[in-house]
Amino acid sequence: MKFESISIKQVVTDIETGKIFLPPIQRNFVWNYERIVKLFDSLYRNYPIGNCIFWKLKPETSQNYPLYKFIKEFSENKNKAIKNEHISSNLLEQDVYAVVDGQQRLSSLFIGLAGTYKYKKSGKGLQNVDSNFITSKLFINLLALDAKTVDEELFDFLGEEDAKVMNDRKLWFEVGKILIWKNAEQAETYISEITPEIIATNKKTLITRFENKKAKIIATLKTLFQILNEKRLYYFDIENQNLDEVVDIFTRVNSGGMSLKKSDLLFSILVAQWNDGRDEIKELIESMRESDVSISQDFVMRCCLVLSDLPIKYKLESFTTKNISLIKKNWNEIKSSLIKLCELLPEIGYINHPNLSDNSLIPIAYYIKKGGDIKTKKARKALQQYYVVAQVNAIYGGQGEQVLEKIRTEIKKQLTKDKLFNYQELTEVKLPGSKTFKLTLTDLEYLVETTVYGSHHDYFLLSLIYPTVDFKVRRYEVDHIHPKSKFNNANLRNNGILDEETIEYWKSDKCNMLPNLQLLGNKDNNNKRSKTIIEYLNGKTPKERKEFKQDNVLPSNNRLLELKNFDDFFEFRKRQLVSRLKKHFDI
Repeated sequence: MKFESISIKQVVTDIETGKIFLPPIQRNFVWNYERIVKLFDSLYRNYPIGNCIFWKLKPETSQNYPLYKFIKEFSENKNKAIKNEHISSNLLEQDVYAVVDGQQRLSSLFIGLAGTYKYKKSGKGLQNVDSNFITSKLFINLLALDAKTVDEELFDFLGEEDAKVMNDRKLWFEVGKILIWKNAEQAETYISEITPEIIATNKKTLITRFENKKAKIIATLKTLFQILNEKRLYYFDIENQNLDEVVDIFTRVNSGGMSLKKSDLLFSILVAQWNDGRDEIKELIESMRESDVSISQDFVMRCCLVLSDLPIKYKLESFTTKNISLIKKNWNEIKSSLIKLCELLPEIGYINHPNLSDNSLIPIAYYIKKGGDIKTKKARKALQQYYVVAQVNAIYGGQGEQVLEKIRTEIKKQLTKDKLFNYQELTEVKLPGSKTFKLTLTDLEYLVETTVYGSHHDYFLLSLIYPTVDFKVRRYEVDHIHPKSKFNNANLRNNGILDEETIEYWKSDKCNMLPNLQLLGNKDNNNKRSKTIIEYLNGKTPKERKEFKQDNVLPSNNRLLELKNFDDFFEFRKRQLVSRLKKHFDI
């Protein structure tokens, strides 16, 4: 970046003539009346107003992304929202500048020197009727010249009638008029031109004060000329055409003022070229949340890229005008695929847990959009295998974009043969970072031995082990078979467990491991609560006890269900869980 300087007059001229614009990553103009006036007051007092950052855009870059004009006529009327006008790409045939940092200050300068500010008339209450607002321009009071160090109001936005008021305390001059002056000496010409008008008022106090202050008034006007014409506005000039680096700069320099995320910046570019995009995406997110699938704006935008067969990299280069046009064209299919995804997820054991990888859902949505089968039991099993392993093996942790690209390519290849997802073929795909969907017997044993209560992996692994559960009809919870509340010092000793190390290990670790966990429907979980497994089973009929043991992979021999035999129970169930998982993954 180069450090340059420019005059305020030149900046205002360049904004007016279409050489400086706003990129879509900028927020709306938010400064109020008082802040604009205070900016000009700071300029007059030679206070620093901060540096700007300008991004020099080549035509091949600017024509790919929307740029906007600065607001020239601002209004406080909330019923007449002021929007920055979009610049047609055919007008961007030469190098232009986009403001990366300094928009609020530059917009204030432009409005104050070349535009207007509509403010509400005093006493008009809250009614936002256009007639209640006054169109004003920025003026300086030439008689408020006692000192630059006092808190005297030098600048103000005035309507036409208020600006005409002249007395021994007020003599208003429109600041923007200095922009057409060729030199500072025109201050003297101006004073000579208004002198007859002041004398004609026959206000002796005004005339006397004007004559006494004439030299200082001329000096003030010359100072304003210098402020606007000398190179006092400093900026960093970025010539790098790498858009992501510019976004990084923008995010860093703006993070102190407001929280900015890359997804927000990319979203602003998307909706800038898709008028209905904001509402469409918002409605889709709300609809999916009603189905208990909590996803973000970021997720939907990434889906737009993947499901449109566009570059998956979450960068500005992926959201070109051409690509956004394709997203708009595909939107109805994208939306339909995500709604169908919500309908499918309960059938494959999905549960809305925090800290899970949303990226793992995108290939399923892509598969749906491309016409993949989701109705048959075989198809749902394969998708469930994919989804569970994606979570427990952290397939999308790091290098997620490359993983998505590989899986999308594999799904596309599979669908050229038939409409059924083949999980076994997916296990042969080489993924970045040595990640894999392939599971060995050793992997299964490790997962069963290391997965603990509350890890979320417990739910997913158990969802594969329970073939009879219907996730679409009922909600299931992970529950301890031997209640955790029974693993306390007194109860364990009462059950004959006297070794202190064993007591501590069972109590702190072993009771929470997968072999002591089961899936229960909400109603069953409420009924069981802190009952021992034997007490719970005794409350069932012989037939119900038998079915419950089979479904939950419990030993038929009640002796193994006694707490004193927890080690034997644990080993039995661990073997059974590994055996079930082996069968599920055809190992």
